[in-house]
Amino acid sequence: MEWVKDRLGGVEWFRALRYSAVSIVGVVVTQVLLFGAHGVFGLEAVPANTLAVSVAAIPVFFLNRAWVWQLNGRSSFRREVVPFWGFTLAGLALSTLAVAVVSSMTSATLAVSAANIGAFGVLWVAKFFVLDEVVFAAAAAASGDEMVGITS
Repeated sequence: MEWVKDRLGGVEWFRALRYSAVSIVGVVVTQVLLFGAHGVFGLEAVPANTLAVSVAAIPVFFLNRAWVWQLNGRSSFRREVVPFWGFTLAGLALSTLAVAVVSSMTSATLAVSAANIGAFGVLWVAKFFVLDEVVFAAAAAASGDEMVGITS
């Protein structure tokens, strides 16, 4: 618990609010895609979840980088993209497991959506600290030069 208190003491709260707003955008995009793929087009729950999470991660990465952490220019593939997608894949794995379990009990799209949201909620706080203290902190320190695109 002390670790959490130490981390919360150093959090820039405005950044945490922007991160929350981007997360809401990500949830909305994911849920719209999940509802469309599963509820409207009848795609099985697990492939629909995979599609929704994968597509939504793209704008979420760029919004987090540009708006939340105020970084512009080139993204470092190794320092930013890989860790971000690592968390996305962890969320995908956890949400896919949750969606698979729920869809084995019911085909209700609302239940599938709830499973997806719950799984990502588990990782949400940890993701903020890793992005803030590791992923985008390193990029911010190295961003003395203006860059565009993605580098390795």
